[in-house]
Amino acid sequence: MGLSDGLVAQDLIVKTNGDSIICAITRVDQSKINYTAKSENGFESFSMQLSEVDYFQYSYRKEGSKKIKGSSATVNGTSSTANQSSGASGFRLGFTVGPSYQLAAIEDGLDDLLEDYIRELKWGLSFSLDAQVFINKEFGIGFKYSSFLTDNSLDNIVITDAMGNVIGAGRISDDIRINFIGPSGTFRSVDRNGENAFFVTFFIGYMGYMNDAEVIDPITIEGSTVGLGFDLGYDIKVDKNLYLGLQLSIYGGSLSEIEVNDVNGRRIVEFEDTEDYIGLQRIDFGVGLRFGS
Repeated sequence: MGLSDGLVAQDLIVKTNGDSIICAITRVDQSKINYTAKSENGFESFSMQLSEVDYFQYSYRKEGSKKIKGSSATVNGTSSTANQSSGASGFRLGFTVGPSYQLAAIEDGLDDLLEDYIRELKWGLSFSLDAQVFINKEFGIGFKYSSFLTDNSLDNIVITDAMGNVIGAGRISDDIRINFIGPSGTFRSVDRNGENAFFVTFFIGYMGYMNDAEVIDPITIEGSTVGLGFDLGYDIKVDKNLYLGLQLSIYGGSLSEIEVNDVNGRRIVEFEDTEDYIGLQRIDFGVGLRFGS
């Protein structure tokens, strides 16, 4: 048995000759493993060629701790074997679904009924598809597609003009879809066992807005802009190459003009004041499946 007493960190190195060392592994590079262990002079730093190592383990007393073969270890102590079985290596495909909330402020001066209507319309359902190819241990590039859906309606509504004159009565409704597609860049941090991973993804691209609405008569509103945002995600391994993903996403974007098509024809409406822009900002809360190899 090798050096083992007095260490707080409980990592393990087993040499090819059968000797074992209980230590604190500080770094693993392409050819050597560095560690701190107790000697006659107290705690000292040592290094060893990976060719001398049968396997090593981080927190070896912890249930589920993986044995990493010295012959397959790579930088920072994650084995290539572990990486290949982890969704945090090579490529990553993900599908996410969950509730979303639009962040744009509600216009002042609305009556309670209309304010409640818009407040309900701010909540919706979103889903996204993500794909990344990792160019090294930490960074990847890819693309994102997402869609946000929400709708609401009210019957027997009286419509008045700015002077309070009644101009009609009937149904109002909104059926909104906001699509995003664009490139993305991802930073990942894999846990020491190569099982789970934390992700931060930034993206920018095309954001399209479509509202099949009704204000007594049918009306279609369309617009597009540049959208951007980021994801915060955590992937939990459930099986080989299969992961459960938890994700929070923030989207930003606004429309300075829209195309309106109603009973009066098709026209472009431009907003001169930024306060009148249609805000597309939202936050998504999602869960989904990830596949990686």
